[in-house]
Amino acid sequence: MPLQMNCMYIDERDNGFVGSQYFYESLSQSENMVNLDKITYTLWINIYQKPKLTGRQILFGFVDGNTDNPYLNLMLYYQSSGGNYNLTLSNQKQSSDILNLTRYSDLQINNQSTSNTFINLKLFSTQDQTMNSIQDTLVNQKLKYNFGVHSRITNEQLYKSSNDYKACVNIANFYYINGWTTMDSDIYLDYDLELKFFLKPYQLKGLNVSDQFMNVNLRKQSNPIFYSDSIGLLLFKNTQIVYTFMENLVSLTMMFWIKPQNIVAFFQFISLTDDVLKQVSIGFGVNFDYKLQFHQNYGNSTLGLLTDSTWAHVTAGVLELSYDANFIPTNQKKLLTVYIDDNQVQQKTINNVIAFKRLILGPTATGNFGAEMIDIQDIRIFRGYGILTGRGDCLLFVGAYCAFCSPNTHYCKEQDPNDDIIIFNCAAGYKETQSGCFPIAIQNCLKQQGSGCINCADNYQLQNGQCYNCSDSNAIFCKRNITNSINNKIQQSKLCKIDFNIQNSAAYCQKDSQNNCQQAQFYKKFYKCKTDIYLTELNTCQSTCTLNNKFQQNQVCLKKCPGKYLYKQDCFNTQKLPAYQCNSANNCNNNEKKYWVIIVQNEKEQSGQYLQSWWHSYNFNDCDLSCKYCFGGKETKCLGCYYNKFFSPYDTKYVSDCNTLSLFKYNNRDTMVCELECPPPYLTQGLECVKSCTNGYAIYNNTLCLQQTQVTDNFIETQYNSSQPKTIFANCPQVCQTCTSYTYCTSCLNHYILNQNKCPTTCYPQYLYIDEYGVSVCLINCDSSDYVYDNANIDGYQIRQCFKIKCGSIQINKKQQTYLHQTKPLICVYPCEDQYYVQQNTNQCAKCDPICQNCQNSATFCTKCWPDIFLQDNSCFVSCDSKFKNYINNQCEGSCSSGFTINDKVAGIIIQACVKFCGHIFSQFTYVLDTQCYQSPPLIGAYCIGFQCYNCYYKCKTCSGSQSNQCLSCYDQTFLLNNQCVLDCNTKFYDLLNWICVDVCPSNAYTTSGYQFINTNYILVTSCSSTCLYSQYQYKNQCTDSQPDGTYCKQKTNYNLCDKCTAVYKTCFDSYSTTCYECNPGSYLYNTTCSTECPVDIPYKDTINNMCVVTCTSYQQDGYCVESCSDNYYIYDADKQCYQFGCPEGTYNQVTTFYCYGCSLGCATCTDGIINSCITCIQGYFLQGVSTCTDVCNVNPDIVQDWTNGRCAKSCPTGTYMQTLPSGNLACRNTCPGYYYSNICVPACPAQTFPDGIVCTSYAGPCSVCYGEQVNQCTQCDSGYYLADTTFVEVCPDTKPYANLANQTCVSTCPDYLYLAKKICFSPCPTFLSIYQLNGKKECVDSCYSKSYISLGICYPCDSI
Repeated sequence: MPLQMNCMYIDERDNGFVGSQYFYESLSQSENMVNLDKITYTLWINIYQKPKLTGRQILFGFVDGNTDNPYLNLMLYYQSSGGNYNLTLSNQKQSSDILNLTRYSDLQINNQSTSNTFINLKLFSTQDQTMNSIQDTLVNQKLKYNFGVHSRITNEQLYKSSNDYKACVNIANFYYINGWTTMDSDIYLDYDLELKFFLKPYQLKGLNVSDQFMNVNLRKQSNPIFYSDSIGLLLFKNTQIVYTFMENLVSLTMMFWIKPQNIVAFFQFISLTDDVLKQVSIGFGVNFDYKLQFHQNYGNSTLGLLTDSTWAHVTAGVLELSYDANFIPTNQKKLLTVYIDDNQVQQKTINNVIAFKRLILGPTATGNFGAEMIDIQDIRIFRGYGILTGRGDCLLFVGAYCAFCSPNTHYCKEQDPNDDIIIFNCAAGYKETQSGCFPIAIQNCLKQQGSGCINCADNYQLQNGQCYNCSDSNAIFCKRNITNSINNKIQQSKLCKIDFNIQNSAAYCQKDSQNNCQQAQFYKKFYKCKTDIYLTELNTCQSTCTLNNKFQQNQVCLKKCPGKYLYKQDCFNTQKLPAYQCNSANNCNNNEKKYWVIIVQNEKEQSGQYLQSWWHSYNFNDCDLSCKYCFGGKETKCLGCYYNKFFSPYDTKYVSDCNTLSLFKYNNRDTMVCELECPPPYLTQGLECVKSCTNGYAIYNNTLCLQQTQVTDNFIETQYNSSQPKTIFANCPQVCQTCTSYTYCTSCLNHYILNQNKCPTTCYPQYLYIDEYGVSVCLINCDSSDYVYDNANIDGYQIRQCFKIKCGSIQINKKQQTYLHQTKPLICVYPCEDQYYVQQNTNQCAKCDPICQNCQNSATFCTKCWPDIFLQDNSCFVSCDSKFKNYINNQCEGSCSSGFTINDKVAGIIIQACVKFCGHIFSQFTYVLDTQCYQSPPLIGAYCIGFQCYNCYYKCKTCSGSQSNQCLSCYDQTFLLNNQCVLDCNTKFYDLLNWICVDVCPSNAYTTSGYQFINTNYILVTSCSSTCLYSQYQYKNQCTDSQPDGTYCKQKTNYNLCDKCTAVYKTCFDSYSTTCYECNPGSYLYNTTCSTECPVDIPYKDTINNMCVVTCTSYQQDGYCVESCSDNYYIYDADKQCYQFGCPEGTYNQVTTFYCYGCSLGCATCTDGIINSCITCIQGYFLQGVSTCTDVCNVNPDIVQDWTNGRCAKSCPTGTYMQTLPSGNLACRNTCPGYYYSNICVPACPAQTFPDGIVCTSYAGPCSVCYGEQVNQCTQCDSGYYLADTTFVEVCPDTKPYANLANQTCVSTCPDYLYLAKKICFSPCPTFLSIYQLNGKKECVDSCYSKSYISLGICYPCDSI
């Protein structure tokens, strides 16, 4: 049932909530924590009554300090406004209202409390982007809760203010948790930043960060890697550095420094991608216009402007906004916030963010080296979203790290990308140790080196490793933040020296004779005032004090006097208010009268009257009737009172009960004075100041008298260490809720276990049992019928626990459900053993499918596979298709996350695998380069020593070592010189064919010279090339700067190709002249143009007539028409051809001559021209016998044409098939025009075979028609067999017992007549059987059944008689 907060009953000593409100031990975790910057609370509330007053209706507050002087850390309250209720969160350390949670109609009023009228208040709710921004503000303010012995959660009335009231609400299920969590399920939000990746690219250290981050591994880096200096990484378009990044970051924050240079096209420089390195989850790039781009999937969006060659700091936060009903993130919607330096350039939602497994520095798709580059430093990726805009020295924080600083401040020294010498890995105020970053113990020190400070906070000076004073020589103490106790606002305090009574806008102390201040502390506010001027609570200097702090002492205005009150009244003007002062003296002066602690100056005692001065005479006037002594005639000018009245020093009046006053409400019956609070040695009991507690009350904390019925986490003890016994509230032992002594507990706080009157944190080695009411006890053994959980180490916990009805939950880091063991009755386990999963409907462990080594949720939802079987999409496969088989974790991956990569072919088979070492699994891959395995030593860019290969110097194409002077060859555009690849050959020639610096060009190259840029210098160079270059003229194997005389030239790419006019025409003007009728030797006429070459359609060069012809009338030799063949050429007169390398096919060479003569018909080669001198035959002819070629093989037994070997054969050789040609001849060929049957070609498959593709395959057994070679692939059977479905049988099976002779099939019922004796179907019945078609039967029978007779082969029914 909900707990009703009685708002009508106001007791200032009532903390509101029933039970113990003082949670110091649990809040501070047994004093292990002195403050807290992460809290979660949830409660159900229902407003059951409208407030009668308009002030703040307090739901609860996190409070420290005494009730009379509380410190409000955090307060939740609501107020009525315009018929609605505005819910507000306040914090004393920030502005008064840091968060307004107004939600119309959220807070309802209902006298009948039902679940429908309660709201579940969760300040971490992310319903929309606006709500999230509020949440972000709350989270990043780090509202620290300071713990003390009075720390409590309460809805008590605070400050004795008429604006604060206990809310009229019902409260249910109030939870408080140290940390961020949800109350729906134990899933933590990602606000607590945790560094998951940090790369400060030291040139000496390199890029591997796996020693610091366990889920990050360097997998690939391009060669070379360039550093901008000792720190700083240069990314080019061909740079790609890949890390395996297996962190599941629902929300994340990323920051880095970048300096883009020479950008001409989109340059993607950092990305979180899938394992194939293709699809980008979150990435950033720079466009050609220097605008920062956000990259997701395959699209870009503009963020903000960068500047060429200028450092900028980018901070990007991604906050998850989409959660399902169980508060599990779905990644469907996230908030992206991006800052460039300290300027927010983007805040928008992004959708459907894919999971990432790789981090890439550089483009996802690399290009050429180029001049575009990005200098990048200090790359940090955090789990969680923690961006906070700052002020002062740091303008933007990410957690404790300053992302962007104010110029010339200490933060800039730790993050300056231009400073490669002073390096700080920890945030300001922390020092780096082997165990991480820890706070610096030196006061006001920001950076420590060794045992001394090297950098002090702003306004402090460094002297001998310590921080002293500030740079302002006129200040005593340096600047620091102080919270104003009046308005809760933060002020910057700097205490100036005496007489430096003002601070300028730059906060430097100066002198100003015009104001009332003697010593300044704040900008336009003060620490000490001049004589007769008073310092108010607002740090101002005034001639009189304020109404709240009206008492003057030592020129300071106080709320109450620590000693006696002194009132100075002007007797000439008694209407004027007196001067309210404090007097610390024990005795009054001669001209002062003491009334208890009241001192009146310049007065003569006269009961019921006061003295008024009129120039040189005195008159006595009557006091107010309530005053025995006074200094004026009003009731507020009393100094003494009659019996049984209380005097209020603040109001200077007498009352019957101080409780009616707004201040000074406590009755002190010893002095009959109203107290602001009870002074020592008095105790406070209710609103009374007493020397000892009355009966039924006991002393609490030496200050309060509380009823002995209010005992919570205390016990009542009577002490006899003085003359008078004293009853006090004594503290129970730790985590005891009730007790009877310092060692004897009777109940425990929360769910701690009461065992032998103590509250231990665990029962182990005994058994824990929690009953139905939540009471925990320790047992020696469980009952025989109990379910038992027993684990000596589950996440560091030792737990033994008993359950009565079924397996229950155990408490480790969070509550975990246990499950019934798969085979052992009454045994509970968590988690299930390997190869078992939890059946959700029974909470019992069940066996995984055999293909899974481990699974979850269902038997086939695999989480781990057996060796040589690989996990993909929660299933196990033998093949990974186009992905890599990782033999280390048995998963299919787009790229290897661990081990060494194999990506090659063996015997035409593609192998993509991840192995533990090269040679593992695939023994032929023994060479290793970086993380890649090879079958043979890699030839390009690497060299090997044994099986270990290393990268060449990045400029070397091949090399003998890793140094720059160990190159053996170079990539294009660089040249080998003294075993180095250089751009400048100095005085040597640039061999563009072999990329070598040479003294003389090779014979197959032109020597060409011209000017070009070499290392930014425009110089004259000489190159070796397949053509001339540098716009030179190429003529007769020479390159010249000017066109040779008597030539015509055609412009080519980077050179001019020239030919001499006289070599082509008798007269020419240019290369396009069409006026030629005759050409000189060496050129040939085509139409009216002379050329050294002939076109394809008129290919032959007639050297006799100097023209291009289709055929030669003389001899043709090598494309030329000649009068006779050249020496050593073979002459075939029959077709007027000259052959350089022997006689052509179909001819033979006459011995001792160069003449060729024709062979007999059909011969390809022969020894003579007669018919039987053939050696081989031309196509279509076949060698018959030894030396005769024929086109018809008709001499037995060689009657078959063997087209493969060109012979007449008696049978086909292996690999060929017999077939009949259209001419009717038998032939052996490699292919068939129809089907293959045995080694014969047939137009259709013969009987007892079926076509299997183009091959005729024999049926199985007695199948006469089939569609396959198996016995169950028949469609028709031989005689005597029957087809049962697709299988031939001799006897039909029971499922289809009858043989249908009509189509030789087995049937369950006959279509016509059944011969039951033989189980045969006839249609019609044979003549030797009779037809019986009576009583629903249709059969062929040997004889008619009973009650029937046969007539002419048909059975008829007998007469009924």
